[in-house]
Amino acid sequence: MSLKRPITYKKIQRLCLIGIVCLTGFAGAMQGGKAGGDLVLQPSLEAARQDAKRLNRPLLLIFSSPGCGWCKKMDVETFTDPTTLFATKSYLVVRVDSSTEENVFRLYGVSETPTCLFLDPQGKETRRMSGFISSSTFLSLLKDAGKNAQLPAGKRPRYSTLPLFFP
Repeated sequence: MSLKRPITYKKIQRLCLIGIVCLTGFAGAMQGGKAGGDLVLQPSLEAARQDAKRLNRPLLLIFSSPGCGWCKKMDVETFTDPTTLFATKSYLVVRVDSSTEENVFRLYGVSETPTCLFLDPQGKETRRMSGFISSSTFLSLLKDAGKNAQLPAGKRPRYSTLPLFFP
């Protein structure tokens, strides 16, 4: 006498559904990334302001909130792109979180996330963009913000550039 139950179509459906849910959760956890993607972030806004004046480098403020899906999408897509990362090397990047730094949101008049503010070394705003920004659009914003900064040619910091192709 055998007590084994036969495998039915319903059981296979349930197992497949459980497997899909588990894989989706795992893939989401792997793709989530860290806040700010792969950008090199400054520890605080005040320290970045002082460094910007001292080093004569522009600031990039990225305003975000913990539950913002578009912020997470920018972290995964825009802030992990190698060309974007290379282009932001001349900026001091600060991530401003709505849950801990509401006063900075009020100071700069930011009411939605994600918002990117480009500031010259003296702290004057040169460009502002709200909403999700793709990597290609972000690169053009970086170039435009650099033009608007109007730094004298002699005062621009010189950075070594990498060759396009490595031997």
